[in-house]
Amino acid sequence: QQQQQPGMVSRTNICVGMEWYRVPCSLFVSDVADIKWIDAGFDGQLPAAFEATNVTHQPFNDRNKGDSSRFVTDVALQCDYIIDLWETNAVIQSYDVQQYAVVHKMPFLDRSATHSGIFRSFYIPMISDMRVVYGDYVFLERK
Repeated sequence: QQQQQPGMVSRTNICVGMEWYRVPCSLFVSDVADIKWIDAGFDGQLPAAFEATNVTHQPFNDRNKGDSSRFVTDVALQCDYIIDLWETNAVIQSYDVQQYAVVHKMPFLDRSATHSGIFRSFYIPMISDMRVVYGDYVFLERK
């Protein structure tokens, strides 16, 4: 957890990597946490912290170019929690898995390892599980 200053409420950082587009926006956790981004290879424009409806001081551009100021600089120090998708053959390089404990995980279709398009689109009882490869969608907590 972040250092708490006198008179301030301690905030938690929930970090997200390549799955940034599936994780609900910071409005769902804004009372207790901040959403932060891990540099996991995405090179486009990421959402910024909400400031107000009439002004922004965040660096935005109209070319969808990434901005390195959006990413945390030290994952182990800044990320209290991580939300990630562990695909079957993926190598995790953006953070040290050993520094985090799995709080919860759920099976999630591994799109790169599931080759049949129909089974990626539709669930067919008793047949889909034989044709679909699942990874783990994980919620991690720093140890």
